[in-house]
Amino acid sequence: MEPTVVVREYIATIFQTFSKVIEFEDENGKKINIYDIKYLASKNNFKSAIVTEHTGLNYTPYHYIRFTEPVIIMIKEILLIILQKFYFLDKNKKRIIITGFRLKLKFWTRKTTSLFEGLRVLSSKCNCSCIYCYRKNSPLDDHNYMMSLDEANTRIKYYNALEKKGLFDYYVSTGEFFLNKYAIRILEKARKKDPVSPIQITTNGTFLTKKIIKRLESLKPIHLNISLNSTCVNLRKQIMGGGCHENVVKGISLVRAYEISYIGSILMWPEISFNDVRKSLDFLQKMEALYVVLFLPGFNKYNKPTSYSLSYMKTHWCKIRTFFCKIRNNYDMPIILDINSYWISSISPVIDGIIKNSPAYNIGLKSGDVILAINDKKIFSRNGFIREMMKIQKNGKKVCNLFVRRGSEKKFFSLREFGDKKYAYPYKPKGYSTTLGSFWGVLMCNSIYIPALRKLKQLILSKEFSRIVVFVSPLMKKQLNKLREFINLEIFFNNCDVKFITTKNYFWGGNIILGDLMMVEDFCRLLNTSFVEEFKPEAVVIPRTFVAGWGRDFSGVPYTEIERKTGYRVFLLPCTRIEF
Repeated sequence: MEPTVVVREYIATIFQTFSKVIEFEDENGKKINIYDIKYLASKNNFKSAIVTEHTGLNYTPYHYIRFTEPVIIMIKEILLIILQKFYFLDKNKKRIIITGFRLKLKFWTRKTTSLFEGLRVLSSKCNCSCIYCYRKNSPLDDHNYMMSLDEANTRIKYYNALEKKGLFDYYVSTGEFFLNKYAIRILEKARKKDPVSPIQITTNGTFLTKKIIKRLESLKPIHLNISLNSTCVNLRKQIMGGGCHENVVKGISLVRAYEISYIGSILMWPEISFNDVRKSLDFLQKMEALYVVLFLPGFNKYNKPTSYSLSYMKTHWCKIRTFFCKIRNNYDMPIILDINSYWISSISPVIDGIIKNSPAYNIGLKSGDVILAINDKKIFSRNGFIREMMKIQKNGKKVCNLFVRRGSEKKFFSLREFGDKKYAYPYKPKGYSTTLGSFWGVLMCNSIYIPALRKLKQLILSKEFSRIVVFVSPLMKKQLNKLREFINLEIFFNNCDVKFITTKNYFWGGNIILGDLMMVEDFCRLLNTSFVEEFKPEAVVIPRTFVAGWGRDFSGVPYTEIERKTGYRVFLLPCTRIEF
């Protein structure tokens, strides 16, 4: 039966709305204009159109934006339905076959920190094959992405430096940045459009030749995160596979010589002995790394090394923590263990490191000092220190007073930022206006996000809940238990019965315990237990760090599916992602 006039007008309205933000294309990528809509009475006399990805053109596959811009997926799905029932005519009453669409990009810009945020992943491909790589055999396969020069130029063109707006990002795993043959060329062009914002690049170091480093020097301020893992070439080859590993040690030496800011990292895989880690730390200290991050080793069920069991890794983590606590203060550079909540048991604002030659370093602040107050404002937690210092820096203040406790002594320090023309490597090399990840040289890892608990309390009071379930990761559960020593949570939550349930990652499996990596299906499975059913919660509260701005997990599934599948009301609690 042919659709009514109302239905046809409704379809026309959809296309008019879509036409404001997209342009329709034929199979050759040529723009086409629609002038009329006709009902497809018989599929036998018309070839059904399919919205698909063009091949041979420099297009970004639409599945990369399932996590960050699902509206495009929605447009595609609606078009697929309509194109099975209707066909379209041009101004000459000739049939049009729509096989794709492109975005009218001026309508797709979003708030961003800088132009370089949209250029952060130029490649998801990698020239190494690390035995610990979490992406091997992953169902979320995005190993083949390589940003084209056309796309990079488009991103640069549509960036508005005044409004800090750029084209939306998309979820693609980070590969080797310099594997993109246009990487330096793209950055050089972007630097002309955005001459101030810092560039951050993660690399395995195999491309750090003198030629590349000299060109990077001209792009300052630039911060490199170099995965060193070991200074031993043979050991790197054993655990990381392909790549010119001979370049790495020499490359870091050149990075230091050209005064480029960098962070060194070491993945504490069992094959890397603690003695080898010491040698790498000695080298990084000599080359004056800004700081060093030691990563706890992990594996998932898709890439599980057969020689290591969960119990083995658990024991190995304990050994790493003991080693870290023993050596961290033996070096004149900060050393951080990621995940921080594994080794930090207290929320107290304890300094975790001081960057060499920074204002904090020069006045004598030390790792282990406990911050008592900032400018006479009492500080009780790590999160409180970070928020207060961010506020001071945002207000453009160059001086702050710190009251600290060192052992049994209380001390006063006046912290003053360098002048514009004062430079000191590694804190503030020539060509840099600020440093990365510290407060005038003070490094402090975050802990449990106290404001999130206040927001949880506000939710309980506003909805008058008496029974709720709150999900927390295993590591955060430990910090939450520590917090109970200072706060009576039952009174704090107005006597609401709050059950904190520890998350378990079924999707990734292995020893993955971060709540940030949970999937919608994990929460559905955890809620389908007799304990939850007997408790009968009025609502379920989940930290929103496992979803992007549109409320979708890494596979693109919206969190509202939890409500649909379990029947529980779900609220997302704003909080910060777990960082080092």
